[in-house]
Amino acid sequence: MEAIANEVRQAFKVKGTAPALAMLCLQTTDLDAIERQLVEHISQMPQFFLHAPVMLDLDALGGASLDFAELTAILRRHRLVPVAVRNPTDRQKDDATAAGWGVTDDPGAAPARQHFAWPPGRHQRFRYP
Repeated sequence: MEAIANEVRQAFKVKGTAPALAMLCLQTTDLDAIERQLVEHISQMPQFFLHAPVMLDLDALGGASLDFAELTAILRRHRLVPVAVRNPTDRQKDDATAAGWGVTDDPGAAPARQHFAWPPGRHQRFRYP
């Protein structure tokens, strides 16, 4: 009976999807500059950043290429945990996922609107009975 009960148990439950993250809103792809500023911030509050999960906001980079593998190494070297990127271009998304990053939508952005095309010969106004 106990074996059957063990088979029915859930392996995990999802309790929330908004953990505290350190958000790095990248303004440059210059990894040396990013590391210098990171070291400065960590030195001011070392315990705050210790093993902190990190999300990158790529919006300000436009479509600029970024070496995600090297950035991952930099973050890990400073005891940070790379987690996800948001606002990536398609290429940045491919590069980020290849380097082990997750991808998330911008939580503050409105969902993309779907465009509706009226069939030829149809009126574009709704008529109410």
